[in-house]
Amino acid sequence: MKKISYFSYKGGSGRSSLAYNTIPYLVKELNASPKNPIVLLDLDLDSAGISFLLKKQGIDTGTYSIQEALSTSVSSSLYTPALFEISRHPVLGRCIPVGKCFGLDNESNNSVLFIPAETGKPINKEANSNYDAGGIIKERFKTIVTFCEKYDCAAVIFDTPAGDQLTANWAIEYSNVIATCMRITFQFRYGTVDFMKRMLPRFCNKKFVLVPNAVPTEDIIIDCMKVSYEKIKKQIVDSFGELDLNGNRFCLDAVGDGQDFFGVNEVKRFKIQEDILFKLSQDMLSEDEKKAITAYKKVAACLAGD
Repeated sequence: MKKISYFSYKGGSGRSSLAYNTIPYLVKELNASPKNPIVLLDLDLDSAGISFLLKKQGIDTGTYSIQEALSTSVSSSLYTPALFEISRHPVLGRCIPVGKCFGLDNESNNSVLFIPAETGKPINKEANSNYDAGGIIKERFKTIVTFCEKYDCAAVIFDTPAGDQLTANWAIEYSNVIATCMRITFQFRYGTVDFMKRMLPRFCNKKFVLVPNAVPTEDIIIDCMKVSYEKIKKQIVDSFGELDLNGNRFCLDAVGDGQDFFGVNEVKRFKIQEDILFKLSQDMLSEDEKKAITAYKKVAACLAGD
């Protein structure tokens, strides 16, 4: 089962919009179905980006939450596919079907199941904060991932908070693929490398897919010189290539190394409203949006591949 985290070392990278726009292609890449669904968890308890985006599409995110799911104590040995359908499971059975939001028909709506985050609600009312929820809550999180594997889910996808927050650490620990989102600003480029130097020794056998996001396409002049995006791309490739991976690996395909694209290009529409671009008709799409769709497909293929 693919366990995919959308992660960045700091906020503002566009994690949620990247997840939102790549999931339609992950559904296809992973052959998700009601029998083998994708389970999407919003772990960003303060910002809840993907919960807001799906709520805008009419999803009632008030019916269930990740906080409620993590307050449910269920033994991972009690429920097996041979005895129960996923719809009867005490945690996964309460997930919100959102397949239609990602272009699926009514019959396939259960191909994507969602647990939103409720902003302002602590992950554990007994804990001091969401940054210290305790081992019991972590074990419940691990059990949810185990349930997904037992029920032959195509994937579990985590939309994480930024940086070294608790649920981000849990997600990365239990993921095998991490979409590492970044802008191409100076602080994001070097801050991400610095964060990875400190982070990689804690993990092994992870696939980190580096995704530069909202990459400008117009000419920019700095110090009387036109910015070379190819030079910035090379700096990113070189700096990540120098990291001690500790048994992990970086996939730089989404950066566009040696190819005629650079990450996911900036989409003007997203400055006001993040859309699932594939739902728009071709005659409504601008050139930057068409280019972004191609990039989202490439990112999805990177995340789904071996």
